[in-house]
Amino acid sequence: MTRHARPVILLHWVTALLIVLALVAGKFMLEPLANDDPAKLGALRNHAILGLVLLGLMLARVVVRLSTKAPPPASTGHAALDVLSKVVHVALYALVFVMIASGIALALQAGLRAAVASGDVALLPDSFHDYTPRRVHGLVATLLIATILAHILGAVYHQRVLKDGIMRRMSLRG
Repeated sequence: MTRHARPVILLHWVTALLIVLALVAGKFMLEPLANDDPAKLGALRNHAILGLVLLGLMLARVVVRLSTKAPPPASTGHAALDVLSKVVHVALYALVFVMIASGIALALQAGLRAAVASGDVALLPDSFHDYTPRRVHGLVATLLIATILAHILGAVYHQRVLKDGIMRRMSLRG
């Protein structure tokens, strides 16, 4: 089976790791903190930095992916599953970009830069849930998690059921 180019593989695994980290940090570290908790500012800063790093990596990933030859799509032998595979891959990119955009929009609307820069939790709004970008951010996080799980299930199906060696395409061992 033909492999992806090394930069595509590296960007895949680095972004995958950081996306999972951002989702876990948002759900289990950031969300539980009250907005009047001083620890919230550091958590917001770190989450925002992670989001901006992901933006840079995702843009690089798109450029590298478009400028390198990709192996042909791996078929499951079922037309509907092959279409689903394409939808999942496009959705992964789209959802990550929407997550980043909604995070930036929330930061701008809620004045997070001033609060984080000053270290003053009093500058944070009582709740982020009043902001439309926060609602989008939460909804898209759920959709992204479901899409990631579909992607993983697809890879496992190829590897374990079809036994077509699909994991070699993205293996760091080369």
